[in-house]
Formats: sequence, structure tokens, C-alpha cells
Amino acid sequence: MEVLLIRHTRVKPDRSICYGSSDVELADTYPEDMADVKKRLPGDIAEYPARVSPLTRCQILARDLGLRDFVTDDRLREFSFGDWEMKPWAEITPGDLKGWFEDMTNYPIPGGIALREFAEGCAAFWKDLTELRVERVAVVAHTAVIHVLLAHLLNMPFEKMFTLHIDYGGISKVTVGRKRTVVDYVNR
Repeated sequence: MEVLLIRHTRVKPDRSICYGSSDVELADTYPEDMADVKKRLPGDIAEYPARVSPLTRCQILARDLGLRDFVTDDRLREFSFGDWEMKPWAEITPGDLKGWFEDMTNYPIPGGIALREFAEGCAAFWKDLTELRVERVAVVAHTAVIHVLLAHLLNMPFEKMFTLHIDYGGISKVTVGRKRTVVDYVNR
């Protein structure tokens, strides 16, 4: 099975704002960003079955890429920053930020969950996906979802997964075989 992991394109909030599972708008550059993603995908992408995050930024991209009859899956929703959602990073309690940066995997964000718990949902999604009887599938999701999936596939500790750079509109191709799984980091 060939799996294309596609990250949504740029969004309106800038990097000074903490957002994850909030349903934020796409950037004004969306038409150009979408066209760039589309030209890096196979010409028959519209024929791929697809699994998509329920957040609007992913559904819009899936639709505009021509993915038909895609299925949304809540396990593809971006990581929730709980009480920090949509706050400027500068306004988040320094002690909370310190605790999270020291142990992102296990630190439960106030009003949210720890990354390890989030990763369990992503792993369950992957297990279900690989049990589909299809040759290829497209997944339109978010950076944390794709980081977790790639870390899982590469046997990488979660603490190191953010060393992988997943661009907005980035694409990673995963080939799942009977004996091994191969990750082809397409990105930009």
C-alpha cells in the first residue's frame, strides 16, 4: 500500500499564536499554496481513497485537490493545546511552557492531554488504515499527526520527532509492504 501524508497549507494565525485543534482559516496565499501541492502529487490523485482531518483547513485542501468522497477521521485532528489554544505564546504561563518543553511526551497541557495520549490515537488510526484493502490512499492532516506517524514508522523516540521538518503543504510517501515499510520524505 502507498500512503501519501499531506500536510495542510499555510494558515492565517502567525507563529506568535498557539493553535492546534482550533479551526483556523487558511492563509490568503491558499490558492498558490494549493496549486503548489497539487503539482507535486500524482496526476491521478482524484482516484485515491482519502482520510482527512475534520478541521476545515484539511477538508478544503482535500476537496480542492480533487479527492472525492473522502472520509473524515477525528483521530487526524491536530493536537489540542487545551487552555493555550489561540493565545499568544508570550501570554502562556512560563512554568507551564517550561514543563511542556522539558517533557512534551508526558506533560499534560492544562485543559488538554499529553502528546503520548495523542500518539495513541494516531497509532490506532494507522493500524486501521493499513488494514484497508487498497493499493494507495491519501491522508490530509496536520504537522503533529504526521510527525507522530513518521516517528512511529521510523522507530524514532517521540522526543526527537520534531527534528523532522514537515512543511506546510509537505508530502511524505510511505510504502507499506509485507516485510518492511519505506518512508520517502517528499516535502518541498
